[in-house]
Amino acid sequence: MTAVPESPFPLLDTLKRGASVLRAAGVPFALAGGGAAYARGAAPPVHDIDFVIREADADTAAKAFTGNGMRVVRPPEGWLIKAYDGDRMIDLIFQLAGHLDTQALLDRAEEFTVAAVPMPVLDATDMVIAWLASFSEHHADFAGTLTCVRPLREQVDWDRVRAETAGSPFAAAFLLLLRELRVLAADARTRADGGSQMKEDIYVAGQIERALREDPRTHELGIRVEMDQGVIVLRGDVASGERKLLVATVAAEQAAGVPVRNEVRVTRVQPPETPEMLPLPEEAAPAQEIPPPLGSPGGAPSGTSPGWSS
Repeated sequence: MTAVPESPFPLLDTLKRGASVLRAAGVPFALAGGGAAYARGAAPPVHDIDFVIREADADTAAKAFTGNGMRVVRPPEGWLIKAYDGDRMIDLIFQLAGHLDTQALLDRAEEFTVAAVPMPVLDATDMVIAWLASFSEHHADFAGTLTCVRPLREQVDWDRVRAETAGSPFAAAFLLLLRELRVLAADARTRADGGSQMKEDIYVAGQIERALREDPRTHELGIRVEMDQGVIVLRGDVASGERKLLVATVAAEQAAGVPVRNEVRVTRVQPPETPEMLPLPEEAAPAQEIPPPLGSPGGAPSGTSPGWSS
């Protein structure tokens, strides 16, 4: 019997299974988070899968996931429930950061085909508002958010993002970062004297980045694409000169006739100069006595648990 090859992106299998469970249970939903970013052109999700549902449907959703063999947990936060497809986590969110009206979110969602399965996906502007609204002193993952936002930039109403996150200094800092990286125009607005060209440049750059991720010749997730006065500029790191040439080839195919400036760097991983020698078992250092853990008999009294951040 031929073995079924393991999926390179197992979370996509969980995404499809979660959407199927919700649809079969009659629960209105929309794909959110990294999965929604993937549906709109970003890299595949690697941590978990997020769906937005109404709070009134939380019990129905929990029963549906339990009935399909998944473990369901109700965390103390109170704005979501979690389901586990083996060791892969699904968040069912009914209070999304920055949004008070969950039904309005579901109404604005758009139908996409995600990993060959049709499903509603959150509006790109709503997603960016939620990401920026979640930033705080304890959670400000600019790097992770940037990888999701960059491919979505031409799909987002940035005036609305700026208006609805105006009270957050963290959101303001992230928008400044986008401008400094030239993901957004200097004033984040489309002006009549250059707005059409700016939109076209952003669209072309986004299409090339997506092609570099999905083309089987490249599968490069870390290449940044910008348009500089009518020239495609490629930046990032690859493992060989051959891959650098392939990146330029795929980019040129996406915008025929547009010149390409390839500033991608080749970063080679060098093997160690001498092999690492591990000691034989008889040469290993003698075992040392390990003190008892905190809070155990003979150990120090246990204190408060350390804090954590997501």
